[in-house]
Amino acid sequence: MTENRSGALLRAILFVLAAALLITAYYWVHKPFDAISVRRYAGIAVDLLAPALLVLIGCGVGRAVWMAFAHRAALVSPFTRAETLALSGGIGLALLGFVGLALGLAGLYNRIAFLVALAILAVLFRRGLRDTARDAVDIVRSIRFESPFVSFLIVFSGAMLLLALITSIAPPTSWDAMVYHLVEPQRDLALGRMSGSPENFYLGFPKAIETLFGIVMGVTGRDSSTAPVHFWTGILALLAAGGLARRLAGSTRAAWVTVALLIGSFNVWQLYGWQYVDLAIMLYGALMFSVLLAWDASRQIGWVVLLGALGGAAFGVKYTAGALLLAAACVLLARHPRRFLPNLIALGLSAGVWYAPWALRGILLYGNPIYPYLFGGLDWDASRMAAFSQSGRGLISTGQAWEIAALPFMATIMGFDYGPTYSFTLGPFLLTAPFLALLVWRWLAPVARTAFVIGVLVLVPIYAYWAITALFTGIGMQTRLVIAMLPVSAVLGALAIDALDRLGEKPVNLGFLARALLVLTLSFGSLTVLSKVVDVRAVSAVMGGTSRDDLLFQNLASHPATLARLGALPAGSDVQFLWEPRSYYCPPTVTCRPDVLFDRWNRQRRAGLSAEDIFAAWRASGIDYFLFFRTGFQAYPDFANAAAFDQEFPAAVQAHLREVWTAPDGRYTLYTWPDA
Repeated sequence: MTENRSGALLRAILFVLAAALLITAYYWVHKPFDAISVRRYAGIAVDLLAPALLVLIGCGVGRAVWMAFAHRAALVSPFTRAETLALSGGIGLALLGFVGLALGLAGLYNRIAFLVALAILAVLFRRGLRDTARDAVDIVRSIRFESPFVSFLIVFSGAMLLLALITSIAPPTSWDAMVYHLVEPQRDLALGRMSGSPENFYLGFPKAIETLFGIVMGVTGRDSSTAPVHFWTGILALLAAGGLARRLAGSTRAAWVTVALLIGSFNVWQLYGWQYVDLAIMLYGALMFSVLLAWDASRQIGWVVLLGALGGAAFGVKYTAGALLLAAACVLLARHPRRFLPNLIALGLSAGVWYAPWALRGILLYGNPIYPYLFGGLDWDASRMAAFSQSGRGLISTGQAWEIAALPFMATIMGFDYGPTYSFTLGPFLLTAPFLALLVWRWLAPVARTAFVIGVLVLVPIYAYWAITALFTGIGMQTRLVIAMLPVSAVLGALAIDALDRLGEKPVNLGFLARALLVLTLSFGSLTVLSKVVDVRAVSAVMGGTSRDDLLFQNLASHPATLARLGALPAGSDVQFLWEPRSYYCPPTVTCRPDVLFDRWNRQRRAGLSAEDIFAAWRASGIDYFLFFRTGFQAYPDFANAAAFDQEFPAAVQAHLREVWTAPDGRYTLYTWPDA
């Protein structure tokens, strides 16, 4: 039986009208959105999209530069699509840093200048942007759940990255971000230019990534958009390492093992949600390994020039990247000794050119191209260097020098978050899996064997640098400072694990056993990550269930509220912090002078000044208030090798200053002059 068409049309109209009325009435009462939630979701969109667009522009610029250089140098790229995308990003983000630096030195560090510069770059390099976007889409489309093990690795890695991305757009709470990684862009944006800072020597370090933080913060006006820049830089590092593993092993399984080994390390995962710079060093470590392999296959000088460029760009992120340049030089010497001198010159000149803009900044603002090392500079001396490096507090002084003989294993077993030595949770296999090569060497393909030889030549100098600094300094023990080795280790570990299947299934299927252990340990690691996400309440804060103030209190106790209280002081007040290095949440109406090395008091006592002389000098310098961080004073009694001088402070402050208020939890006390 057929129904006439007018009846069917009428029935459809009635259904649509009824559904529209019902839904309208329901959501009139049960509103899914209000003004506050709309603003919150709009903010989330800005925090996610602005950094992604910045990195996309960087990749587009870098792609054009790389393609032009490869054509001129007659280089035939062996790279996978993922490696090419990562290489483009490594080059392009360095160039964007130069743009931000130029604007900062020219006094144009502001939203309008940033938007104009980015728009010009987007137009000029639109083809590179289009090709980059196409490659990114193709990489995502190429993901295949080809086996239960690979499916687990994909789901695990995706879940860890999603949690990290959510964490990245929560309000900043990480220590170094509040001491200097965000203080630098905040300060430069407020001034509209870059300038030297005698109060905070950390701001004198090269600032390639912090400059990108400044650009995105200036464009969006939101500090929650900064950590995603670091997140996307880390994604490029995973593409570089995973793409290389896939090329060497001829297996997507090896690629996903590489990615999972890296993101499965708790502290590597944690960096994806922080306003730090270390993931950029991880990116350059992976890229330089790829380029070294390409050079070894062809011995063309163009690869050495590219190698130097990446090393110089990495040095512009963090001085510890110098270990990468040392490792590159060792590979050039070991693999082609007859051409070592011209190769070394090409490496050094190229690195020098790519670091030169940051050297210029150091000279102009701090009087030293590698401030504060070697040549000193603004408000720097030998005692401060000793305090910063924690000289004499390494493994020798603690009676642990024997650990150097088994450094990868000791850092794996004894390294944990905020631990006393290595301070980094790696996971059980990230540094140890490459040793499986001792079992599978005969079964490795020739290209994988070459990768192991080059990889060992890269890792040994970095291990040597790590060992020497760990022996003699407290700061040198931290695994994070040699993060450049992690992608190399992950790739080699993935190659070794992949080769286990070639040993056969009898008497023990070691390939299956290794995969089972990976699933088990990665699952354990995911529980730690989930616990951390719940503990810091990042998801609740992002979705509006926890206010910004509550989240800050949850993670930082009374610190943000105490600094906010300084906003009630007379405008223009000068506040000297004592034993408190974090100044990011300082109100803009006052000047906060952080005590970044916990030595504002004892440094002058060591120089021979009496308490009366010190307070007189402080008063003459225009300081109005003193914020004493009692917890810091108690936690770091001998940080600057001045415990005896530190213990004099409580009596001295009572004799020379007047208490204004103390925080309810007793952590902070604000003082001023007795007659103020």
